[in-house]
Amino acid sequence: MTKDPERRPWQRVIDGVARAVRLGRMPPGIDENRGQIVFPGAFNPIHEGHQKMAELATEWFDRPVEFELSIVNVDKPTLHADEVARRLGQFSPHHIVWVTRTATFKEKARQFPGATFVIGFDTLRRIVDPAYYAQGLPGRDAALEQINKRDCRFVVFGRYSDGQFATAEHVDLPRELTGRCRSVSSDEFRVDISSTELRRLRDS
Repeated sequence: MTKDPERRPWQRVIDGVARAVRLGRMPPGIDENRGQIVFPGAFNPIHEGHQKMAELATEWFDRPVEFELSIVNVDKPTLHADEVARRLGQFSPHHIVWVTRTATFKEKARQFPGATFVIGFDTLRRIVDPAYYAQGLPGRDAALEQINKRDCRFVVFGRYSDGQFATAEHVDLPRELTGRCRSVSSDEFRVDISSTELRRLRDS
């Protein structure tokens, strides 16, 4: 992906000139500004689970998934240009990928109003955990209210955790997220590999 000169505008996000840049084009006949299916992630590396999640979401919503790689993250270092280029290089030219500066889902909801976000069980736990917010519980509730007001939703893919296949049903959802999370069961999706495990195997 990064070899194509037309795909270099993401450098504007690195430079702080743009909040978000999209790489790739939506197929004709699909509204680019409504009903987006956005898959945020670090993609370090992208793996079978990510690919299967994207395939299922594309099938369910009858539109392409738009991947999102944020160069800033709540609990990880900011990505530099070489690392962004490396991660983008994993995607094929037919993929749609956003490079953004949206570290939190409050910011993502502002960037993608009305979107459905494709996430995993662990991400959902972080979204509802007050410890991930500077102002604790009030900060979390305020952020979730903004997500709610922008009419964003979540498709939550489960994973094997603590001796069971954990889904959205295993999370105590705050009022703001009630009815906004679609839980994906093990019958629909089951891939137990993770990017963390792949990095461990790669570096061992």
